[in-house]
Amino acid sequence: MDLFAKKNKSGSYANIKGWVGATFCTGEEDTILVTELVCTEPGCPPFETVIVIFSKGESRQFKLHQPMSEITQDHIFKLREVNKI
Repeated sequence: MDLFAKKNKSGSYANIKGWVGATFCTGEEDTILVTELVCTEPGCPPFETVIVIFSKGESRQFKLHQPMSEITQDHIFKLREVNKI
């Protein structure tokens, strides 16, 4: 039994990580973390995708208020434009 079959099948994590690397021009020494969080607080969106880029002693964090399965490459491009990176 493969407990992760659904996640692996969608490829969302791998796609998002690849889009972030390409969009933000990360290098081999950089680490990209992508995770989906569930929020149970009132007024909070039910799902949030958090992206963190660790690079040369610093980190940049981005949040998208939707599940990983709904994230597209355009969302990642807009992150860069909005944050002027």
